[in-house]
Amino acid sequence: MAEGRDGPTYEYDVALSCAPEDAVYVAQVAGQLQERGVRIFFEFDDHRIAEDWGRDLQVLFDEVFRKRARFAMPFVSTHYARRLWSTLQHRSAQARALFEDDAYVLPVRLDDTELAGLRPTIRCLVARQMTVARLVELFLEKLHASALPTAPPVPALRAAAAMAGPSSVQAERIGKWHPLYRGPCRATAGPRAVWETISGL
Repeated sequence: MAEGRDGPTYEYDVALSCAPEDAVYVAQVAGQLQERGVRIFFEFDDHRIAEDWGRDLQVLFDEVFRKRARFAMPFVSTHYARRLWSTLQHRSAQARALFEDDAYVLPVRLDDTELAGLRPTIRCLVARQMTVARLVELFLEKLHASALPTAPPVPALRAAAAMAGPSSVQAERIGKWHPLYRGPCRATAGPRAVWETISGL
């Protein structure tokens, strides 16, 4: 992860984590993600096998799943829960999630195996309930949403004005279209009365 002018930038859009026994299915997900222009980390990619030859995988996986990816997507299964490297990847992702305000770990269930650190209250996708293409589409929606700018904070003066109620002009306009407007107010009542009529106070 590097700090850019608009916030952190990542080498990968998503780091895929799975057991070797599940790699055939996850390779389909990886392939369709790459076709859609998503930057992925997938340890079972052919080019990664050569690239990672001789490297310390403990260091590599910790860096990727804790620092270098925008999202982590673990594919949870019986095999995943038993494998040493998938456990390491999941723990590094969980360490990163501790400091994230938004969802970072996006679990996909291949079966109903319980995984240490993955609480039952976390929303997971279930692979058997959707196609690979649908899974990819849902991730693209998540990725796109994470890139949208957040709404700017409301200035203090505007917030105070909203609490005080609308101006005379605003009250007149609101009375014409607001769905909760209950009828005209007396002209002498003032904007505050119109505001209370609309809000039901």
